[in-house]
Amino acid sequence: TPTVLMSVASKRKLDPSRWTLASPEQADVRKIAGVLGIRYRALANGDFNHTSALVLLDMEGRILASTEQMGSRIDPEFLAAVRKALE
Repeated sequence: TPTVLMSVASKRKLDPSRWTLASPEQADVRKIAGVLGIRYRALANGDFNHTSALVLLDMEGRILASTEQMGSRIDPEFLAAVRKALE
């Protein structure tokens, strides 16, 4: 929900000028997750378990690149796509 996303953004100190968190309509969640390659499942306590991915979109919402590589190891192909998009 938008409230949960606001809590996540606050907890993780996400800069709103750099991050956009979106909450699709419930009927669209499965379709959007499929397009972005995100797998998820509801947990008994109401939370969700999901894959983590960074997805780079262009201004039209088209996927330019994605990666599931997180942490201190930088995905060189994803980084190159980000740099190209910023040119």
